[in-house]
Amino acid sequence: AGWWAFANWGRMSGATPVPMPLLEVAVPQAGETPVSRALARALDGRLRDGFRRFELVDLRSAEATGNSSAALRPDYRLDVLLVRDLDGPADIMLVLNRVADQRTIWSQQFHLEKAQMPEFAPVDTAIAQIAGDYGVIVRDQVQRHPNDFAPGFPCLAQFNRMRQMRSATAAQQIDACLRATLDRTPNDPVALTALSLVRFGDWQPRRNTPEGAAAFSEARALAQRAYENGPGSSAGLFAMSRANFYASNCPGGLALGDGALRLNPYDADIAGFLGLFKLACGQGEEGTALLQRSLDLDASYPGVPAVTLAFVRSQAGDQQAAQAILDRVPTPSKMEPQFMMVRAIVQARQGHLPEARATWQGLLKYTKQPANAAPETVLRQFLITPAVIVRASAALRESGVVASAPAS
Repeated sequence: AGWWAFANWGRMSGATPVPMPLLEVAVPQAGETPVSRALARALDGRLRDGFRRFELVDLRSAEATGNSSAALRPDYRLDVLLVRDLDGPADIMLVLNRVADQRTIWSQQFHLEKAQMPEFAPVDTAIAQIAGDYGVIVRDQVQRHPNDFAPGFPCLAQFNRMRQMRSATAAQQIDACLRATLDRTPNDPVALTALSLVRFGDWQPRRNTPEGAAAFSEARALAQRAYENGPGSSAGLFAMSRANFYASNCPGGLALGDGALRLNPYDADIAGFLGLFKLACGQGEEGTALLQRSLDLDASYPGVPAVTLAFVRSQAGDQQAAQAILDRVPTPSKMEPQFMMVRAIVQARQGHLPEARATWQGLLKYTKQPANAAPETVLRQFLITPAVIVRASAALRESGVVASAPAS
């Protein structure tokens, strides 16, 4: 019960939720010519526009940078250097520093052609990788405080870490600290959205049981509250989009998902899962493009969108592209059942049938299913959408991973 007491410490003591980390974007260093100054302003605007759209980072306003008040001291500072050649191309260096110890924790360099300015679209990847739900800042906070489940930001950061590899204990810890957060900020759409997803995760393996029905009902109610309290936020819109999708309401889910994407086109997570929804709802071309957009923005935390794109590439006959995507998936996600399923299909289609069947046996063990379990039965343990289950089961049979169903 130690984790329970720790996660609920805030509920019992009345602790104030911990705020989001504060990020300062330094004024870009550039040349003194009018063109260089104009480009620096455009780059600064692109970066600020992106960062302000994310929920787990607070952007320090440009006006506050001259204020020495300790209350405004940022947690992170992004230094920006722009060097422009006389004939037009430019190099951009972004360096993210942790202010507490003045350590550089991330950097990236871009070479932009003249045609790519002043829009600076290539820096979208940096925005996504720094401020995403499990981006550099969130990962840094979790690594520095791995056992912090305090209400507010620490709980939300731990929630996003759990999404890489869900376990019953982790889900209980996150459930407790999210409820502690909502005790203090009951209308917070970000916390409501997170708890909604936790409860959908509780429902998934318990469908057709009273416990599953209760989890689904609460998950949808939480998504509704997130939407009602954040109709203009990407979190609120996407919470309701997901709830509609899980209820097999494609039109409602896609409309709300498109709205969330418009509010934050820099978010790899929204792009990836909306791509998954579109695929399941029959919009294959748009769905595939969004899955690719998700990986292009941030391939460090792809999870389900990455393995879904690998499945799409495999179905199209490009096993090399599918294998390349699977190879780049981070290690924790390689233990997830979705990864094992797609890996088995790709292995079989590459001619490695014994290895594919061994991978499938590992998945059967993971899901606690008998050796002769039908693919549909196994996939229902971790997939939600019936159309996806049918499609994946057919691929498992067609590739030879499992025996074909006997003719009726």
